[in-house]
Amino acid sequence: MSATLNLSGGLEKPYCVLPANTSRTDIYTSTKATRPKLVCLSIVNADSSAQVVTIEWYNGSAYKIIWRKSVPANDTVSVTDLPISFKTDGEKLCATCAAGNVISITAFIAIDTSAMGQGSAA
Repeated sequence: MSATLNLSGGLEKPYCVLPANTSRTDIYTSTKATRPKLVCLSIVNADSSAQVVTIEWYNGSAYKIIWRKSVPANDTVSVTDLPISFKTDGEKLCATCAAGNVISITAFIAIDTSAMGQGSAA
């Protein structure tokens, strides 16, 4: 599978989490100085059973469910249709999983390097 995206700026290092339990787990917390945008998520289920994964966006005052699906056993799901722009400090991307230590979630975030004085947006 491949995806072609037109983005200004550059990609940050991937943000990876392996939630240890079924509690809400932070994946990414924004800083508006870089004008971050969610490019895609990779969700890996290493378990022998399907697992429900919920992704939420925290807007500074409330959690909003933006994605929820059952990820098949021993499979990877790519989510490329959630182009969220984080506009304020402290906005978050979070995950809740049906089981701990079996779901790995990686967020790929683009930043506007011109906002940091490191180049110009194309």
